[in-house]
Amino acid sequence: MVRQLFMATACLALAAPVWAINKCTGPDGKVSFQDAPCAGNGKGEKVEVRLSSSGIGTAAAAPAAASPASGASAAAPAAGAASVPATAPAPRKEGAFGETWRRKTDLEQRLVREARGALQTHRQRCAAEQRDRAARRTQARTNTAVAVSEQAITAEMQAAAAACELRARELQANVDALEKELRELSKK
Repeated sequence: MVRQLFMATACLALAAPVWAINKCTGPDGKVSFQDAPCAGNGKGEKVEVRLSSSGIGTAAAAPAAASPASGASAAAPAAGAASVPATAPAPRKEGAFGETWRRKTDLEQRLVREARGALQTHRQRCAAEQRDRAARRTQARTNTAVAVSEQAITAEMQAAAAACELRARELQANVDALEKELRELSKK
């Protein structure tokens, strides 16, 4: 019976911080655990399972409300039964594979690499666009009738360079923030 209680407590400790289950003893003496209140003429106890700070479940037994079929009042506890105070669950310690571990792993394996790649791709695309504009400007220089076009291309190159630099700074700030977060999580 102790083993069954331990197994039920251990299984439930993996699902949520606090559970209320019912330990029901049938007329034949067989013990079962269930979510619903005990039915029939069997007696039952309400078992409240909580996670301790070590992450291992602890159980506190309280009498379950008797079923209407047994004739006992649902509001009256069994004689001599200690009541379990209703308390908020203790804060859970993060396990080995908790949110911090997942975030650190995402940063290490994917997010920082993707941010660096986006920055590199942006810089390469901007450099290619600037080379294309420079080639167009060179062509405009060879044709005297298109001198105005050279000035327009030069202005376009300056505007594009400013836009590229602004976006590169944004992407670099993102890389820096992700790397900083990774360093902080690695210290823990």
